[in-house]
Amino acid sequence: MSQQRLLFVIDSLDRFGATRQLELLTGAIGDDFDVHVAVLGPAQNSPMFSVSNTEFHFLGTSLNQAISVRTLTRSGLRLRKLIRRLQPNIVHAWCQPAERVMLAASFDVDSVRKFVTELYVRPSTNMTFEAIDRRLGSPVLQYVVPHEEIKKSLVSHQYREDRISIVASSIGPSSPDRESARRKLVQLGGFGEHVHIAGAVAPLVPRSRLKDLIWATDLLTCIRDDVHFFIFGNGSQRTRLEKFASQTEAGHHVHFIDAEVDAQTLIPGLDFFWQSHLNEPLPSAMHHAMQSGVPVISVYGPGTSETIEHQETGFATNFGARDEFARWTKYLLEQTESGRQLADQGRASVDGKFAVSEMADGYRAIYSNS
Repeated sequence: MSQQRLLFVIDSLDRFGATRQLELLTGAIGDDFDVHVAVLGPAQNSPMFSVSNTEFHFLGTSLNQAISVRTLTRSGLRLRKLIRRLQPNIVHAWCQPAERVMLAASFDVDSVRKFVTELYVRPSTNMTFEAIDRRLGSPVLQYVVPHEEIKKSLVSHQYREDRISIVASSIGPSSPDRESARRKLVQLGGFGEHVHIAGAVAPLVPRSRLKDLIWATDLLTCIRDDVHFFIFGNGSQRTRLEKFASQTEAGHHVHFIDAEVDAQTLIPGLDFFWQSHLNEPLPSAMHHAMQSGVPVISVYGPGTSETIEHQETGFATNFGARDEFARWTKYLLEQTESGRQLADQGRASVDGKFAVSEMADGYRAIYSNS
């Protein structure tokens, strides 16, 4: 019996969470399916290329802006041609805007089974777009989410609850090269080696609350001149955040790295990891930091409470409490032994959790039963 052909669709390989989870999944099920990955954006370097038995197709559409009708049409036509050529049995989109493009490209293709993975809490949009998304999404057999909070988000947008399945995101194996990551961060920052580096991974949009972290950096630099902050990500708020940082005393202590995915190799070189939002329950970057032995300071709530136990596996802050990021970072700077113990306990708390095999089995079951 020949393998079923599975076509994953993703907007780009920049976003850490979506790219990392897709990388782990394709590596785990590559022997079960003929796996192809359609990337809506242009060709780019990515750790995903190390995955065997996977063929990549770059459609070359610029998705740096919000999805417009013109962009949706152009992306949809290119993806439609690829679907016709590959004739997959399954088409599976990962997050927006890939979901919208996939559904527009295959709206009248009844021969394929359609699935969507959503890793992020869905924000409110205008009623017109929500109606279009629900109409396009009607042929989707299952929406796969890693956490109950995302399921609640989809249900609140009037998606059918019986078509939403929960499969927890995986952490996956990791062999962090801390020395190499540290050298690269020092090189990117253009500063000496004897500094302390915090980092965050998030889209540069208001919901990520990155201003809170820039403000925390400003507080810290009032008492320490050796603290720097790296933001991994891109988005519509990039210019505003750069301007905001430049207007604080911390301006030259804040560094922007365009691609979230670069964080996969650079997170192990951080001294602290900051998680300021709850938009991605079970956040991949935060778990990668914990697995790499980096102390974590995180907003506490659904999706982080599963792994952050205050003062045991990390420091938990109240939502929007900017000063608490500064406070606990100052504590770690002064109590280095406590910081090492916290990092060790954080790493132990995620080791063995959220195994790749469990995630892969969950997806196999969904494909078989839908």
